[in-house]
Amino acid sequence: MSAGSISRRYATALIELADDKKLLDKVGQELAEFHALLLENAELRDLLENPSVAVRDKQSVVRELASRGSFSTIATHALIVMIDNQRLDALEDIIREYTHAVDAKKGVLRVVAVASVALNKTHVMKIRYVLQNLTGKTIEIDTREDPDLIAGIRLHVGSLVIDGSIQSQLRNLKHELLTAN
Repeated sequence: MSAGSISRRYATALIELADDKKLLDKVGQELAEFHALLLENAELRDLLENPSVAVRDKQSVVRELASRGSFSTIATHALIVMIDNQRLDALEDIIREYTHAVDAKKGVLRVVAVASVALNKTHVMKIRYVLQNLTGKTIEIDTREDPDLIAGIRLHVGSLVIDGSIQSQLRNLKHELLTAN
């Protein structure tokens, strides 16, 4: 079974359980917190990935950390199952699949808006308004700066990129000039 389908199966099961308990956001946040902890703490990561450490010892560590973080039973049990099935390395993919599925369920579309300078609230509101009218979805915008764009904006909407930057226009012009001869 491919890693993507495994991640989707875990995410789907988690969504069914979390939705029944009205904990969709909480479970996603808890899994992300645990993943961040793994990224920050090499000692913890090494312990949980070490095949010579007994599964029950790994489970005990996860239960203790989940208890300290006041994790839901659903998130705690999911992490335990991942340890049992040696799937903790898929946690990042599971979180990504979970987030995409929850967003789809809630009608949320996440957009990354990249501009050469920081976008003000008015620009963000206009982008949100246009995209909400086009898609009929709730728009969540993450803004970033990239001085290389010179001017304009690049929107990343899922796998779609809408590039209205000067950098892109110059690149297209260069291509047209080079292919004109």
